[in-house]
Amino acid sequence: MPRITSLACDWVHGKEHGLGSLLSLLQGYQGLTEITLPAERLNDQALTELSKLADLRTISFEYTLNEHRFCCGNQFESISDAPEYSFALEPGAFPSLINLSVYLRLSDAERLLTHPSLDASRLRKLFFISVAAQPAPVMQEFCQGGSDFHDHDHENPLTAVAIKPLLAIQSLTTLHLAQALPLTLDDDDLLTIVRSLPLLEDLSLNFRPAVLIPPNLTMGALPICAEHCPRLRELSLYMNTERFSSFRLTHAFSPTLETLRIGPSELKPVSCIRVALFLSRLLARETKVLMGQDVDDPEDPMDIDEEEWDNVKNLVTGMIHARMDEREGNSRDLSTIS
Repeated sequence: MPRITSLACDWVHGKEHGLGSLLSLLQGYQGLTEITLPAERLNDQALTELSKLADLRTISFEYTLNEHRFCCGNQFESISDAPEYSFALEPGAFPSLINLSVYLRLSDAERLLTHPSLDASRLRKLFFISVAAQPAPVMQEFCQGGSDFHDHDHENPLTAVAIKPLLAIQSLTTLHLAQALPLTLDDDDLLTIVRSLPLLEDLSLNFRPAVLIPPNLTMGALPICAEHCPRLRELSLYMNTERFSSFRLTHAFSPTLETLRIGPSELKPVSCIRVALFLSRLLARETKVLMGQDVDDPEDPMDIDEEEWDNVKNLVTGMIHARMDEREGNSRDLSTIS
């Protein structure tokens, strides 16, 4: 009989019967390395069985709604519908786990990541959608067709304290945070994050919130990432373009940064050249810059002046090429002198 290493289950109805079938499957396929389950099946029994699989490297709990599948999406209408977990894990739980996608309350996420039976330092990728810890509609739910509905009146913005448990996982290479409201993180908080996670390759900090109020992050966030995240390939931030915190521009991004996404913050026409010049000093020619129309969603357009951002994008591209051509020209001139 062939050895089955990957399993994807996609049933929703008949919850109790489905749980029994799932537990039987897990007990029968001890060699699984990857499993995808409907999130309705995530409970203590399922977690306990999963934690015993010695070779399991990837767990993804997905939500289904109207025959659409959304990884780590959310179909709960209120906090009371979101399950709670005891995490009664045995020592040595999840011995091979490196990738986890799950829907948890922040309090449950902290208890799981700091559980004495789980060595969270092995995790390479962690994705989780979290709900606010109060009896109110959750921050975001998926509607038919994949469009988002944000009930931000009942949402508390994520703070540096709330995400602190994540910083203990120094082996993380990917960190994505998304919420309707802008994060309350400032440049100092970002510095703490990137210093704690030196292996980051993909960092996305809510770069496209539903509510466009001025964020606390300034443009100074970029040189912070350039200095402390040498492995970055993808960076997505929502920053206040009218604020440049005090810093020395001593580091630029390496060509390993493939894509920079700048969220749709307000940009005044008089600031276009300043922002473009600043970006041109930080970015390599190889880096793809997305802003303005590039980050807007046609099905859910933002109330921003995309023209200004598109102007910045064009200016940045020209400035980077001019700067590189000037450097190459100077190098050629120097080589002919000797």
